[in-house]
Amino acid sequence: MVSFYFILFLLLFTGIGIYSFRKKKNNSADYLLASSSVSPFFSGISAAASTFSGFMFTGFVGYIFVNGLSAIWFIFFMFLGEFLSTNFNKYIKLYTKKTKALTYIELITNLAGGYDFLRKLFAVIVVIFLGTYASSQILSSTKALHEILNWNTYLSVVVATVIILAYSLSGGIRASIWTDVAQAIIMLIAISVLGYFSIQNIGGFSSLYNELKIVDPDLVAIYPKNLKFGIFAFALGWFFHGMGLLGQPHVMNRYMALKDARNNSKKASWYFIIFSILFTTLLVIVSLAIRVHYSNASFDQELALLRFSKDMFSDFFLGLILAGLFSSTISTADSQVLVCSSTLIRDLFSKFVSDKHALFWNKAATFAIAIFIALIALYGSKSVFTVVVTSWSVLAVAFTPFLLLGLLKQKTAKTTALIMVLCGVTTTILWQQNGLDKHGIASFFPGLIASLTTYLVFNVLGFNKTPV
Repeated sequence: MVSFYFILFLLLFTGIGIYSFRKKKNNSADYLLASSSVSPFFSGISAAASTFSGFMFTGFVGYIFVNGLSAIWFIFFMFLGEFLSTNFNKYIKLYTKKTKALTYIELITNLAGGYDFLRKLFAVIVVIFLGTYASSQILSSTKALHEILNWNTYLSVVVATVIILAYSLSGGIRASIWTDVAQAIIMLIAISVLGYFSIQNIGGFSSLYNELKIVDPDLVAIYPKNLKFGIFAFALGWFFHGMGLLGQPHVMNRYMALKDARNNSKKASWYFIIFSILFTTLLVIVSLAIRVHYSNASFDQELALLRFSKDMFSDFFLGLILAGLFSSTISTADSQVLVCSSTLIRDLFSKFVSDKHALFWNKAATFAIAIFIALIALYGSKSVFTVVVTSWSVLAVAFTPFLLLGLLKQKTAKTTALIMVLCGVTTTILWQQNGLDKHGIASFFPGLIASLTTYLVFNVLGFNKTPV
């Protein structure tokens, strides 16, 4: 019966995506940005759903499961950074309209100086790292389907990929946004049900602190332990990680598609913020309560929420929760697939695709990218947390510096731009690969410092001269 309820919810989402086909126009502007007609409610909620990927139900829960109350610092400062980043939405939309950009890469390239080589470099980064990011969403869904329904990995990957393609090909970003909103509602209902029952299971809020302390005193520690660089650096690192939202093309294109930026940008931001606070707060409560329930856990912590749901709920609620988790993965993955495909056609191979055939090739690229990320999900890394943090950080450090400089009307010379990207991305990857992020500083922060320092040094030395 769990499979029945789960499939019922999936059919609902797929139906919404296919229904959006009725609103579509046969051109690339509509497929990629919904003809800039998205309301602030849909824009804000869709951006939140695309941000709160399957990582939230797996990697995020696993992080709190291990670190306890001290994880609140990581959440607080990351959210503070995301909150600040929403203040740029208005300018992103206004510059989108001014430059007539259809992809986030196109917009950032225009702000950086309009260099074609930079646009192609950005495109390669997006396809590799956003594609890997998308694969982690499918990986989350396979963990869920295996844990609850005992589906094997190949079947789970096929189901996820088919659903992504069903409404991505039918309605483009409009289908993605519409289904995001429906999926966000299911996600919120699912986590609310989990929150109520998980707290009841341990005897209420009053028992939570004491029970955590009994399980492990470290779980109620106020500050994270083993921070090599101190709490201030930890806070600063995760704050800038949250600011890295500005470098996520699959989220920013929701604001690019917004209707009437001057009146709607702030509204869209508030919808994003309200949903984010509500959802994250509930998820933290659930994660802590589950940690109490499994005091001697010996399984993959990223499966904690799924294991709890399976042990505690009836088929209907289990189907609802599974649909909520699956929704969180698909709402992000479909957005990322569309961004990757539009980047391939619009930014990397634009010289070879005429406007007349652009829509066809965008859809063909969507199909190819979906297969690509499915293969990564099958044969790549099995840690959702690691894949998401690395991909998020690389995307953030590649794009955010140019967005900030562009909004300040600061142009970069060709050489400066190239060295900024190479220094930022290399620093981020090396920081992550050498495990320095485990000491409390998210890898985007040192990458951002490296990129902006490069810009400042080249400016001081007089190497950042741009054509007038």
